Amino acid sequence: YWRDWSSDVCSSDLITTEFVEDGIIIRKKPNTLTQCVAEFSDVPDLAIPFVFACAGAGISMRANGLDTLRIKECDRVEAMREIVHDLGARVMALEKNALHIEGTQTPGCARPLNTYKDHRLVMASAMCAVTGNAVQVNDPQHVSKSYPGFWNDLSALGFQVNFEN
Repeated sequence: YWRDWSSDVCSSDLITTEFVEDGIIIRKKPNTLTQCVAEFSDVPDLAIPFVFACAGAGISMRANGLDTLRIKECDRVEAMREIVHDLGARVMALEKNALHIEGTQTPGCARPLNTYKDHRLVMASAMCAVTGNAVQVNDPQHVSKSYPGFWNDLSALGFQVNFEN
């Protein structure tokens, strides 16, 4: 199922996805995309990194099919709205099952992002640092729910990871 969905969404104007024996290789293309609409009804948890990536790449995005994200560890739709706003993107519309944002080319936030103790929001927020701007998230320990080695792997990729007491 992932292959079918990813061929539509992951091989877009932003990235190419190549399936290899041990996983996938994702490569960035030069950004010519300015807006997109994506349907996440079948894979709602993938909306979080896609929304944050578009927010940081200056892409206007409408993410549909988000209704089940409201009943997870927190209301993830409302949390995404807050986080992309704090990163400098404009929230154009917030609906029961959709979020429409206008991205920014320079995401960053002077204060810690409220990730609501939600492992997926912590990881997706941290990935906003790919823009080169510092991103501070609260509750970093919650990645252990699904990806205990996340911070070590991020550090191994060259990101500076610091924990404050």
